[in-house]
Amino acid sequence: MIKKHSKLFLIFIITTLLMVFCNLKSENTANAATFSPMLLDSNGEKVTDNLTFNITDSMDNSVITATSTNDGYIDFYKVKENHIYNVSMINNNKYIVEPISFIIKDGTPYITNTNKLFLSLKVLKNENKLETTKFSNLYLSVLSNGAEIKDDLEFIFTDGVTNIKSKNIDGQIFAKLKENTSYTLKLVNNNKYSMEEFSFTIKPDASGLSWPYIDSNQKLLLNVDLKEKISLENNEDNSNKSIINTLKIINQNGDNVNDELTFIFYNKSKNQLLGEFKTANGKLPKIKLTTDDIYEITLKENERYSMKKKNIYAFMDGLPVDVDDEYERLTEELVVENCGCEIENFKKVTINQMKIIDTNGNSVKDNLTFIFFNISKQRPLGEFISVGGMLPNIELIADDIYEVYVKENHKYGMKRKNIFAFMNHYPIDENDEYQRWFDTFEVIKKDENYVEPKEEKVPVEITTSFNNKIIKEKITFELISEDETIVVDSNDGVVKANLHPNVDYMVGLVNNDKYDIETFPLVVKNKIVGKFPYDHRTCDLVNTFNLVEKGTIIENNPRHTIEDENKTSRVTGMNFLDLKLVVEKINPENIDTLKDKDVDLYDIRFINVYRNEVVKIPTGNYTVTIPKIRGKEIKAIYYVGDNGKLEEHEIINGTNNSVVTFKTNHFSMYAIEYKQPNTNYSNNGENKPNNSENNKDSNLNNNQINNSTTSSDYKENNLNNDFNNNPIVKIDNNALNKKIEKEYNIINKTDDNKKLTNTGSTVSSNGYLFAILSIICIIIVKRKIKK
Repeated sequence: MIKKHSKLFLIFIITTLLMVFCNLKSENTANAATFSPMLLDSNGEKVTDNLTFNITDSMDNSVITATSTNDGYIDFYKVKENHIYNVSMINNNKYIVEPISFIIKDGTPYITNTNKLFLSLKVLKNENKLETTKFSNLYLSVLSNGAEIKDDLEFIFTDGVTNIKSKNIDGQIFAKLKENTSYTLKLVNNNKYSMEEFSFTIKPDASGLSWPYIDSNQKLLLNVDLKEKISLENNEDNSNKSIINTLKIINQNGDNVNDELTFIFYNKSKNQLLGEFKTANGKLPKIKLTTDDIYEITLKENERYSMKKKNIYAFMDGLPVDVDDEYERLTEELVVENCGCEIENFKKVTINQMKIIDTNGNSVKDNLTFIFFNISKQRPLGEFISVGGMLPNIELIADDIYEVYVKENHKYGMKRKNIFAFMNHYPIDENDEYQRWFDTFEVIKKDENYVEPKEEKVPVEITTSFNNKIIKEKITFELISEDETIVVDSNDGVVKANLHPNVDYMVGLVNNDKYDIETFPLVVKNKIVGKFPYDHRTCDLVNTFNLVEKGTIIENNPRHTIEDENKTSRVTGMNFLDLKLVVEKINPENIDTLKDKDVDLYDIRFINVYRNEVVKIPTGNYTVTIPKIRGKEIKAIYYVGDNGKLEEHEIINGTNNSVVTFKTNHFSMYAIEYKQPNTNYSNNGENKPNNSENNKDSNLNNNQINNSTTSSDYKENNLNNDFNNNPIVKIDNNALNKKIEKEYNIINKTDDNKKLTNTGSTVSSNGYLFAILSIICIIIVKRKIKK
């Protein structure tokens, strides 16, 4: 009996030891997981740079190292359950990571100090990164009059210390140059070509790519333009020549310009440079042109004046013909734009960071884009984004006046502000009678009571003409903006009206059976010397309303159609001239009225290429064509107003094609809403008729599901069930992150017999292992007893 109990006791001891061994083993292996957070920057955008991180176990100081992949994720292997890990970044000058720690509980990661789900790791750009010398390979095409030059030429790149020589090989020169360093490019003297020296700097952009920019105008440097050395005194037959009279140089206000300026004449008919000609006492000299050949005249770049290109030809000695004029009239003058500065001032100053506040004085943390326009030079300075309620330090030209305003958006507006600075400090309010400095820009929240702030109206006077003659009879005009319609009669050939600056007014006639006018956006702009009306398509000064005979304007004129640069969108309904059409597809998630809808959202706008600003076309009759997803059926098209207000528009055609066409009378954001599919999925994976048109709240959009996971074939659309089965997922969609955190504070445990998605954790089969080992032990013991 005792012997029998001894056998049983021996079996019990062996079994107990095996259980302890199995439990220890499972502690060290089964609870190890793979943690894969997504990398996001401060704007919530995915970071695809390869960054290396350490996570340090606070319990045993062990370190796990991993490098992020190009898809914006980082995989940490063998992360232990219920261990607190501290995250740090290794050797990176571009990004920093704020201190953060996390813990994995039941296969789900949580931030330790907030107990929120830890699905993404935020990295910030390092504003104080160490300056290191970086080099870029620069290739420049060598051109003359637009044609590639393959002659044996030599160029020199110099930064003032080092000279780098480069040969022209097959129409291209090459040099390896330092970034953020100004280089001057020179052409070694030769008998055939000449080139003006210029300086440029290679600068990296936000994506890490580097681009060369010309220092004087910040334009992208793509090629080197050479001028062929052509003697003006040649042996051509002078019987085919016409000598044009001296051309007078005037500014936009009609005043004579006596500064010495250089004009370039280029024969477009023969694709040949004629030469450069300087003015004296406000006039060009007499110039010999080939009869009937078209010449393009450009103003050589300078800091005080600019000019639109002008095309002329001569058919006899005397005044040339203006090719760009609708009636091809003779011209005796060239019009240049004066920046208004008497003495050029190149002193640069840096203004301090400006705070962004609302009308209650509260800080506005939204990332807003502010546009700075140099009124003194009539050039855009650039766009600057506020971060955390602050603008960055901005470099200005001392004493130049800048116009500052917030870029068009649906959340905030702003009254335009004119500023200047003469020292490194805060800017000065140009309209303040005491010329005081200030440190904030105030923006206005767009709610149902919002009214766009405007400047005080200014008086304008514009003459009325027909066939180049002043019309004395009364003509009734209408000037239509977004907020008002001004009806005004001409008096003795002059139209007088008070207009808001920086507001576009569409020009038209009222009830006139004799005359008509081609509509265009009229805008009043500040030119330092005064505020004047301009054609916002071309920046031409408007002195006269040129009328035409009734019935001569062709509404379907092909010139009245404009396409975007991708040629995927177009607008018809006006002579757009120099305007640029921009159609941008944007994220609809920030507009409440579009949430839970399957939509494509487009921002349709027109850009004045000379001032790089949006032209608000307030009214008209336009036909718009924009892209859509082929095969999807359209439910509706909406104009999206302020506060997300939706205004439905009638679709002309294209409900099932790759484009859709509709009519409108104004421009901004437009949304294409697609119809929902006719089926959803039942719990057993079978197709089932959909009883409602939109399962808005209960089901996830199929696209969201596909974009938000990298494993598990979803068979249920219910978010709660999906999340129970897949507690850790790689989530590509920021909105889904927020939805999970907001609606699912408690995460259910995974069923014991299921694999944890993206963690690598599996519940150990300790029961099975224990049973097998126990049986083996019993067999061994029995054999020994028998022996």
